[in-house]
Amino acid sequence: MNEHLELMTHALWGVWLSFSPFLALGALLAGLIHVALPQGFVTTYLSGGRGVWRAVLFGVPLPLCSCGVIPVGLGLKRDGASDGATMGFLISTPQTGVDSILVSGVALGWPFAFMKVVAASVTGIFGGLLIDRAPLKSGEANQEALASLSGGHDDEEGGVAQRLVGHALSVIEPIWGWVVVGVLASALIEVYLPASSLSGIGQYGALVAMGLSLSLSLPLYICATSSVPIAAALVAKGLPVGAALVFLMAGPATNLATMGVISKGLGRRFLAIYLTTIITGSVLFGLLFEAVWPVTPAQHMSHDHSATPWWSLTLAWLTLALFAWLAFGSARRWIKGRRATPSSRALTLQVTGVTCGGCVRKIERVVGTSEGVSSVVVRRDPDEVTIEGSLTEAEACALLQGAGFGVKGVS
Repeated sequence: MNEHLELMTHALWGVWLSFSPFLALGALLAGLIHVALPQGFVTTYLSGGRGVWRAVLFGVPLPLCSCGVIPVGLGLKRDGASDGATMGFLISTPQTGVDSILVSGVALGWPFAFMKVVAASVTGIFGGLLIDRAPLKSGEANQEALASLSGGHDDEEGGVAQRLVGHALSVIEPIWGWVVVGVLASALIEVYLPASSLSGIGQYGALVAMGLSLSLSLPLYICATSSVPIAAALVAKGLPVGAALVFLMAGPATNLATMGVISKGLGRRFLAIYLTTIITGSVLFGLLFEAVWPVTPAQHMSHDHSATPWWSLTLAWLTLALFAWLAFGSARRWIKGRRATPSSRALTLQVTGVTCGGCVRKIERVVGTSEGVSSVVVRRDPDEVTIEGSLTEAEACALLQGAGFGVKGVS
């Protein structure tokens, strides 16, 4: 029992250390784009057929994995990017990155690194053009979820740094639960399905190996850079190099957290096209590489967390503290909501415009500190505010509307 606990703890920390700095950097990049780009820039340059190409060219060199790319991609969508540009960015960006390309070249050869860049670019462009030819129907994307997943009600007041950090925090807040699910799933797979179990799969043929690579890589969080040593070791033990390419395309581009967030914000049809493009593209490019450039890894690298840069370790601990704070806040609000008992003086209003935890805290602050209010509880899905005290309906509506929220009626 203690051994399993130790293995799970080590695996959880390893996964967290691998991706959390990229999640933090992705959120900060989303905040930087939000405050730096002039109004209308995204709508002008990331829409239409050319917008898809520009989004892919913009995303391929960025060192962002699947969790880090989500806030940036959905932020671009919220700011006016087309469905195609959003799709192209979300598919191509996590597969590559300057650091990943360099590491791939050293570990698996420069032809492999070149094919990886080509595959990411082509699949991103194809997926973007495909979704543009079959655009989402009006209302198919969850606009409130999209707003919350890409920034929500971040405060536009204050200096540039304050707005950047505020937007970055509001980006992480709605997806932290999905991220935790992805981390747990990755750790379980790592502990109970070790990489050595794939080493002999090559004898069954390339397609079987690719199918197994997909079954592991689609739900698993793996970073485009840190996953290269794993792929190199598997190739050295007999895994077909095409299956390694599938692993390095599908793994960094997807995981349970990414799929859940995309489905919630952009709809199931967007997610279906996203996954179909990645799966089909990775298998086709894997087969192409098997036929054209069979490769032997130049050297084997091991992933050593003790050599983690100080900035990466610092970001990992800060992100862990942030997640703990978000979990505590969610638990506190849930307990408060469960304990709340409507009384003869309670007033429950249906509200609109609540897109994130920041909105919840704003309502609690504005309404809860008003004269005559003894308690205020905000519930989600459906969005309701229960106020206890001497406040009248008209006074409560005025407070909520003054804070930027709409009131649909009394429950």
